[in-house]
Amino acid sequence: MGIGTRNPAKSVNAIMNTDTTQKKSDKGLQFSLKLHNDADTAVVIVNPLDLLRISVFDAAWKEIQFPYRGRRQGHDREWTNNTFVVNHIKINGRATDVNTFIKDYYITLPGNSKVEIFMGITKVVKPGAVMPLTVEQMITVPSGIYKVDLVCALMEGQSSVILHMPLVNIHYK
Repeated sequence: MGIGTRNPAKSVNAIMNTDTTQKKSDKGLQFSLKLHNDADTAVVIVNPLDLLRISVFDAAWKEIQFPYRGRRQGHDREWTNNTFVVNHIKINGRATDVNTFIKDYYITLPGNSKVEIFMGITKVVKPGAVMPLTVEQMITVPSGIYKVDLVCALMEGQSSVILHMPLVNIHYK
């Protein structure tokens, strides 16, 4: 789904990739965001991790809470408990430095390239938790059926497009 009058990085396609059945582990719910630049020329975009919105729902459509704040979402404080992690990143199938990638405000997608960002949700807020959240109120992701909703914004210069990935069901056991 695209929103706006201009389509930034019109050569860039984005998809979410995940296994619909995952074994419960300390890695949590795992998925990736794939960006593919079909053009022959490079495209410079705002780091998609800064403009990413992830929602997780249980089988009854109750939203599962996990603290995650993007740098460009207007928050002044950083959450100290890392509940959302970027595990690794590949550019054209080759691993790249995660720390450099996640710190960059702009990324360059080379012409005819594929970038895949592998992510996971490792901790969630336990039921009944109250604000302010503390580390003690965080638990590993319990077994269950989850619906993961991923919305990614691509920004090139002053233009942007919002990409809403199809909802994915994950049986986490």
